Amino acid sequence: QAVENIRHNEVKTGIKLDGVYQSDLFNDLPQDQKFDVIFWNHPFAKSDHEIDDYLEMALSDFEYSALYRYFTDAEKHLKENGAVYLATGNMAEYLSDINKVAARAGVTLEPVKIGAIPVHAETATMMDVGIYKIVHKT
Repeated sequence: QAVENIRHNEVKTGIKLDGVYQSDLFNDLPQDQKFDVIFWNHPFAKSDHEIDDYLEMALSDFEYSALYRYFTDAEKHLKENGAVYLATGNMAEYLSDINKVAARAGVTLEPVKIGAIPVHAETATMMDVGIYKIVHKT
């Protein structure tokens, strides 16, 4: 559905995008495909059980295994001087776990933009969110 949405928006905006793929992270990309920017708004809740329901996958990541793969594999698909970003909810309990996964993967998260958004349209409850640049430790 995400790829269909991108195609719809290409027609709507007149902007043609190269390199739109449906894949489990980087598994189905051509090995030589390189990008200027890689961005993921990952499912920020950590699940303690395997997930096979697509809706639940959009919200939860089993033991942050996909997040770990993102941290370790994204750089392989970058052009020279490219950048990798992660959008995530930065509620304390999630961000602490996410930073532990980043450290295990040998990366750090540098805040680019931090803000708050409504949890849903019919509430005043806000959720902190952030965009982070992923930096590999050298």
